Amino acid sequence: KLADKSLLRAPVFGISHRLKGWDSYRLFYQKDITRYVESKLIEYKENPKNKDYAYILGRHDCYYIVEHVELKGLGYTWSLKAFMDIEPEKSFIDINLFPKSRDSYYFKPPDLIDIPTFQDKHEGIPQLLASDNYCEAIFELTEVFNDPTAKSVLLIAPPGSGKEKLAESAFHCRDNGRSKTEGTFVATSLAGLDAEEATRLLFSCKDDTSLDEINTTQKKANGLVFKALGGALFIDEIDKTDKSVRSMLLRLLENGEITIPETSRILNIKKNAPLYIFAGSLNRSLMFQESPPDFWTRITHIIEVAHPLGIDDIEKSKKVVKDYLWMFWCIHVKDFMKTKGITKSSSNNDLTKPLNDLYLNLYKFLINYTTVNFVTDILSEEIAGRGKPLVSIRTLRSIVARSMFKFVDALLYSKFDTDSIEIYKKSKLLNTNKKDKQPDAHTLNSHLWFEQLKEMINNQDKWKHREDKKVAALEYSVIEDLRSAIRLGIALATINFR
Repeated sequence: KLADKSLLRAPVFGISHRLKGWDSYRLFYQKDITRYVESKLIEYKENPKNKDYAYILGRHDCYYIVEHVELKGLGYTWSLKAFMDIEPEKSFIDINLFPKSRDSYYFKPPDLIDIPTFQDKHEGIPQLLASDNYCEAIFELTEVFNDPTAKSVLLIAPPGSGKEKLAESAFHCRDNGRSKTEGTFVATSLAGLDAEEATRLLFSCKDDTSLDEINTTQKKANGLVFKALGGALFIDEIDKTDKSVRSMLLRLLENGEITIPETSRILNIKKNAPLYIFAGSLNRSLMFQESPPDFWTRITHIIEVAHPLGIDDIEKSKKVVKDYLWMFWCIHVKDFMKTKGITKSSSNNDLTKPLNDLYLNLYKFLINYTTVNFVTDILSEEIAGRGKPLVSIRTLRSIVARSMFKFVDALLYSKFDTDSIEIYKKSKLLNTNKKDKQPDAHTLNSHLWFEQLKEMINNQDKWKHREDKKVAALEYSVIEDLRSAIRLGIALATINFR
């Protein structure tokens, strides 16, 4: 948990904002940086007045330690120590399935970090900071959260670009001086609700609840506006909301007054109002044509998020796409394995152990760096080859899901004995019966099989130089079958987007 890592936050005067960077918590996994930070912490504890203590900052292409911070008049001076070669974070595959060992880890995408919350029962929010456009949006939204004059913000972003997660991460990295109460982040969408349903969802309140009770406990209040007091209320699809609901929200933005539905009761929450985050996918000119026009003019801040994949540099675009694919592949592999009901091998009986071991070894193979790099290289090349990849992030996730399904299908369920994978298994990896020297189909060593596959993937470029041309051709056929399975997944996932 992030709360157990004893992390230091960036200075409240905003060095990270000046660099347009982000607090980089994975730096604590680097041994040389860990030692440096620990030594600085010891110095700081011995002399708290000494401002020469380490702050960790990060951007997705360069990382910094800020040191020698000094107050100069009304400002600060500091020096930076830069670290360019940052290793991806290593995590346990599954602590409940695999003992801690050198092969029980997997690599996360290099630009995936956890935005911390330091709240009870909240471990942080994973964010992929691979896209400059996305980082710029996080920076702008964090500025709004730290602006005490900000009352509301309109977030205009393409469909499937992660607007809610973007807003939630900025909320948890805010300077918590906006309110005297510890508010929460509340999110909803009003799309598909009629005016009555939306009004009840937002503004309903029990008759016996006083405003003091709402401000102190927030437990008796039913409406989401009340639940978000002192925090933030995220409302998606604001452009698709009934205009009468926007009219009620206009009243709220103007003077903080709420008329409780089906009553004549009026409550004023101006003193402890949440920050209102309205999100939509229409462009600004079309969105502002929706009535009432005054609603849009009462919003204090507007942020337009460029498409995360809208990058002109093709090579950089491929890298960003690959990072997203890498993240989704790891997520889908974990979700897929949860459905198989596998357990630690030692807890299985003789009947279930072979199948359980097969899935345990498959799990390690699918999430291993060699496999993930192989798959995501193919996926990113295919997507880039179809033109500028202005698909949604949601579509990328769908592509990974279908490709993983076809990849596993090709690995485990060959259709014919003449398939390359089946021929290779029989020729190389099946144990041999000592009597008749024939392969025994029931004694497949799945660990050796997947290790052999990883070796084949690693040595693809060496096949043309192999002396044994028959074996090289068979290996080539196996890898090409896996490539075809991945490409088929792309075709199935994108057939509805053409």
